[in-house]
Amino acid sequence: MRRYSTLAACAAALLLQTGLATAQSGLQSEQAPYSSRPSQDSGQVGETERLTAQDFVQLAATSILFDIEAANLASQRAQDGDVRDFAGRVIADRRAALDDLRRAAGGAQVPAELDDENRRIVEALAGEQGAEFDKAFVGMMVDAQEDAIDLYEEFAESADDDTLEDFVNARLETLRALAEEARQLDASLSSGASDAPGIR
Repeated sequence: MRRYSTLAACAAALLLQTGLATAQSGLQSEQAPYSSRPSQDSGQVGETERLTAQDFVQLAATSILFDIEAANLASQRAQDGDVRDFAGRVIADRRAALDDLRRAAGGAQVPAELDDENRRIVEALAGEQGAEFDKAFVGMMVDAQEDAIDLYEEFAESADDDTLEDFVNARLETLRALAEEARQLDASLSSGASDAPGIR
């Protein structure tokens, strides 16, 4: 079952806070911004349809590019040292994941840049400052990794491409580790226990 909604609500609220209300209409749909369905030009995936290889590659690449853009910003702007360290690990892992996806994609087209809608989410994040920035980034990463896990697991259930299936299986463990680290960091920030050794 696809989730793709919690991050959309978070992003819509962030956009409103930073005055980018013009993007709100596109974020109120039941789609996560970083992993939105393919545009009508490329064909949309219905709730009961299985993901094709092209669908998965497009969604997975968009997810990875979103993580990289947001984490690049956090590596420069985060106030908390643990958040900066986490952002660095996200960047390293997601760059490697993008390289692996390109090798595994075969004939499927891999997006090279983040789309405009998702770039507005990163721009909205850039409008946050200090501790609020840290919390917004980490919260986005919790939802992003959880949604990516859902996407990968869904594709794995019906994948008919062995190379892409190998990519999914190899990457799921890392996604789960990043999701758990993000949840721990989110809890640490919420409790005020920043730079806690246990989060590293």
